[in-house]
Amino acid sequence: MRNTLRFIGIVVLSALLMFALGSFYHFSVTKNLLLIAWSLMFSLTAFLAVYKHSKEVLSAKECVS
Repeated sequence: MRNTLRFIGIVVLSALLMFALGSFYHFSVTKNLLLIAWSLMFSLTAFLAVYKHSKEVLSAKECVS
């Protein structure tokens, strides 16, 4: 639950940052949304990689015990 809330917080902050960056460079709305979508995809990929790695470490520790 805590990791999910952290992920949602990161996604919201990165979306706001991408929107501000797009507005600064006067991107159209569609380019801005595309930028936010790419940011979401990269955040989700990183979150899943970390989640999978932590599950593997946890299961390895359980096997040793």
